[in-house]
Amino acid sequence: YGPHVRALHDDGTALGKVSFFAYGTLRYGVKPTGSNLDQDAYAEILSTPGPGVVFGPHLRSWNFDGTLLTPMSKVSFYAFATLRYGANGRGADVDGDSYGELLAAPGPGTMFGAQVRGFNYDGVAVTSIGKINAYVFPGSYGTTISSADIESDGIGGYGDGYDELLVGQGPSSGLNAELRILDYD
Repeated sequence: YGPHVRALHDDGTALGKVSFFAYGTLRYGVKPTGSNLDQDAYAEILSTPGPGVVFGPHLRSWNFDGTLLTPMSKVSFYAFATLRYGANGRGADVDGDSYGELLAAPGPGTMFGAQVRGFNYDGVAVTSIGKINAYVFPGSYGTTISSADIESDGIGGYGDGYDELLVGQGPSSGLNAELRILDYD
């Protein structure tokens, strides 16, 4: 399948203005997600290519304001020093500033460790978050990544204003289904 990104309303009908191919190929799919990178009323679309042996970990983003879809030229980069097996991407507000940071993990290649990297986008440039750059599991086959604000707020409720990183081992029959939660505040 090609890297075709579409958006749907809650009732399942297509949002016609969001239908595009994220990468210049018709194979290996795409992994889209969303995050509010610029604090407007709309989440931006983030994408990484599927796990093809010829596709690098290219993280891209598009801005949709309800009427116009435009690529965000500053948010288009390779998250790892390779040109194979795609990546897994996620947007998350890990530092509590109401802007989504960019999280990336390598795709399921046998030569890739279970690394997680974080990037900050301030509207001008993408910069690496030095403290979010770690190998979270031994072995290879990349990592899956997600995020949620699941930590206690300290007064009996949940949601401390920071998204935690949820990471799982990459897809290999030799790996167990282990999940780790990483905290960055």
